[in-house]
Amino acid sequence: MNGTNWRTLYRSVTWAFAAVTLVAVYVPVTPYLPCRGLDCSWAFAMGQAIEQRMVIGRDILFTYGPYASIASRIYTPHTNGLMLAGSFFLVLTTLAMLTIVFWRRAGWFVAYALFLALTPPTDANLFAIPLLAILAIDVLARSDHIRPQDPWIITLLVVIFAPLGLLPLIKTTLLVSCTVAAVLSCLRLRTAAPRLAPLALIVPTLSMLVWWTFARQPIVWLPLFFARSVPIVLGYSSAMSLYSDSHTDVLFGVIASVSVLLGVAFLPSRFRESRWILLAIFVVFYFLAFKEGFVEDVPAVVES
Repeated sequence: MNGTNWRTLYRSVTWAFAAVTLVAVYVPVTPYLPCRGLDCSWAFAMGQAIEQRMVIGRDILFTYGPYASIASRIYTPHTNGLMLAGSFFLVLTTLAMLTIVFWRRAGWFVAYALFLALTPPTDANLFAIPLLAILAIDVLARSDHIRPQDPWIITLLVVIFAPLGLLPLIKTTLLVSCTVAAVLSCLRLRTAAPRLAPLALIVPTLSMLVWWTFARQPIVWLPLFFARSVPIVLGYSSAMSLYSDSHTDVLFGVIASVSVLLGVAFLPSRFRESRWILLAIFVVFYFLAFKEGFVEDVPAVVES
């Protein structure tokens, strides 16, 4: 077996390993049953709301949407199908993004999969998807293969942008990172393939409408779902924030600053536009991780 065949085999093995890892991380193959406690209570309540055909945003208001079970992993008969469908969709689309970003760096492919497998499941796993989306768009924009008339490129862009419509229906705060990722992707494609740039905004919107309808929610209540969640989101951090260890905050600041600055500094100067776009998405990602670390009993360093 020559070197080329070995590299192909190595990439295939790492791809399969990443696929199995993503299924284990994102798909609740063995979901939790309803239990006692604050988190179990709201998760079970969201499941009951779906079972009783309540309209999210009218009959029940919370920071989670009809696909909350993807994050909570709480089993109810009427949300199990939504949970599995949405989870497998995230696995397939995330695997496509990882393939684009790490295909020529199989070692990083394995490292990312191992990191997901060895860290506790948190909302950071969902926060990472918009980050991967803009990274994948940047890789495609810097390549010579992005052509507006190529149906494979259009298919890839649809796969990359589609999860940005599902994530806010899991947790409303994900709308911030998904919107930033969509806007930055549009700006990045504007120079590489201007005719394809509108897909960054159109595909997530259509995807959100499809997933909202799939959950048997009236489309007219989708804007109100987000609008009526704003007061809860804005007041939630102040009500639920915890006092954190100052050493942890300093460590988080050092890790975030060094990783962002090194990533931007070592990017070739000819990719100047990529530099600012990547800087913006990483700042948003670390901000959300830092905020999440105050609200939940999870250090911000672990979230990031």
